[in-house]
Amino acid sequence: MPEIYKFFNSASDDERKYQAADFADYFGTVLSSGLVHTDEEPTLEVSVSDDSLESYVEAGKAIVDGHLYELTDEKTLEHSLPESDTDRIDRVVLRLDTRNSARYIKLFVLEGDPAEEPEPPELTRDNFVHELSLAQIYVHADTSSLDSDDVTDERLDEDLCGLVNSMLTVPTDQFVDEWESFFSDIKQEIESIKEDYEQSRDDFQEELDNKLAEWQQVFDDYMAELEGQTYVSQEDLDAVDEDLTAHKAEKGQPDGYASLNSDGKVPESELPDLDAKSDALAIKFVMG
Repeated sequence: MPEIYKFFNSASDDERKYQAADFADYFGTVLSSGLVHTDEEPTLEVSVSDDSLESYVEAGKAIVDGHLYELTDEKTLEHSLPESDTDRIDRVVLRLDTRNSARYIKLFVLEGDPAEEPEPPELTRDNFVHELSLAQIYVHADTSSLDSDDVTDERLDEDLCGLVNSMLTVPTDQFVDEWESFFSDIKQEIESIKEDYEQSRDDFQEELDNKLAEWQQVFDDYMAELEGQTYVSQEDLDAVDEDLTAHKAEKGQPDGYASLNSDGKVPESELPDLDAKSDALAIKFVMG
């Protein structure tokens, strides 16, 4: 069947049946495997007792391949006695087993191999079993207790456990590429505008410098032309002013000057006394 669709209610003539695997497949498509968290603070934390070979897992939730797990109360796990001369590393794991004989998600102690330089045991992840590692616990040789300093929290390691997150992610790489391309184009455009502006500024400055040089040359030539010429002094101006004042005083006087009226004639007020002149001439003639 090329097309798969779910989930729908049954009808009288069309019964719809779904298995748990269908729901697990759906949730596994949209949610990653990991621990359910609040504000990115994971649960199912592992701790140990300093006077025993017991480890403890706090309450919490997880999703493994679309299957839900919930631990409602703290759970105690037993670790086997170590060898007398070699150490080992155990892991506390959350194991999903979908085989018909199992069909569960449970906590287990995954015991490592004793060695002079021990390595943590490998996690099983295949078509039926998927393990999440909550913590490593270093078990020292010839001891009957565990040390809290020997616990390595692995819950935030995405390769080993991690937190549940959405599988429906935004293609940020594509957005980043598009943004960088856009930013590069804008940057090039700004650089081009800047270069054009700087060139225009330099051209204007060069033209201004040339104009100033021309104006300076014209001014220098003019000043050179004026050098050696005789200028009217203030004393000369004062003398001319005195002459004009005296000349104005002669207005309407004999041998002086007269103004003209609108008819272009000398006003009578400025004409000499002809009667007096006639009498003077008559007397002179008589006395001859």
